[in-house]
This record gives sequence, C-alpha cells and structure tokens, in this order.
Amino acid sequence: RSLLAGYGVGDLHALPGAAAIQWCLRDGVGHLTSLAVVGFMSSSFDAYCKQWRLLADVMNDIGLTLELLAPIHPPLFFLCTCLAVSAKSISGIAGGCSRNQIMNHFALRNNVGDVNAKSSSQGTVGNLLGLVIGMAVTWFLEDKRCVTQVLCIALLGCHIFCNWLSLHLTHMTSLNPYRLRAL
Repeated sequence: RSLLAGYGVGDLHALPGAAAIQWCLRDGVGHLTSLAVVGFMSSSFDAYCKQWRLLADVMNDIGLTLELLAPIHPPLFFLCTCLAVSAKSISGIAGGCSRNQIMNHFALRNNVGDVNAKSSSQGTVGNLLGLVIGMAVTWFLEDKRCVTQVLCIALLGCHIFCNWLSLHLTHMTSLNPYRLRAL
C-alpha cells in the first residue's frame, strides 16, 4: 500500500507515465544489482551458504522496511524504492544460491527434490498465513501508520532472530575455507 501511494495511486495530480517510468527504472536497478552480486560474489555461495542465507533474509527485510518507509519523505521516494529493490535482488540471489547447499544437507536419503518440495510448501503456507494476517492488520490499523510501522519492524526483527536460530542449529558437515583454516 505504501508503494502504491508513493507512486501516486489515488492522487489526481500524479502522472501515470511518470510512475511507469520510475517503476521500470527501479526494476532495472534491481536487475543490475543481481548481475553485480553474481559477478563479484558467486564463488563464495557454496562455501558460506549459512552466512549467505542469513544475509538473504536480512536484505529482504531491509528491502521491505525501505518500501514501508519510502512514502514518508516524497523527495527520497525513488531512491528508497531503488535501494529496496536492490536489497531484495541481493536477497533473491543469495537466498536462491545458498538454498541448494542447505537442502542437500537435509536430504539424508538422497531425496533433495522431496525436501525442496516440502520446504517450498511450508514457505507457501507461511506466506498465505502472512497474507491473511497482514490484510486483517491493515484493515484494523488502516489510519494508524505509526503503529503499523512499529509492528512491521518488530515482526521483521522476530523473523531475523528465528532465521538466525534455525541456521545456528543447522550443522553443516562440509568444511568451508574458514572452518578449514581453524583446523
């Protein structure tokens, strides 16, 4: 809702063409960010999969926070949305690339496809629940932007903590360069 308002939805003075150009430029920045991350960091995705997985979650939450806060100061709206889509692009690359190693770790019976499918199903159920709860919260707190923002930031903090804990409890059996040097 914040992004749509920032792009002028509901504003009679907003120009649809300008909003479309900003949207395309914002997406272009995201694509360029993805290419840069792959170009500079791809060799470390396997060795540091847990760190990249956590970074993916942090970057996604930073992107969501920037999108939430972008309409507060209209002159910085476009910059905030570009930074948000860049953060989400980093999240997509880091999350997707690190996911393979983590799924391989949980596939104890050489059943990576099965583990991946069940993990995706859990994510889908979580997203559906979040969508329903988010719509209810938005409906109840429609005019209370500050409360909505505080609640969102608190939930994002909880999200990062839970992901950190799950990665902390995941013990990889392979040696990355850091662990190898420690031996």
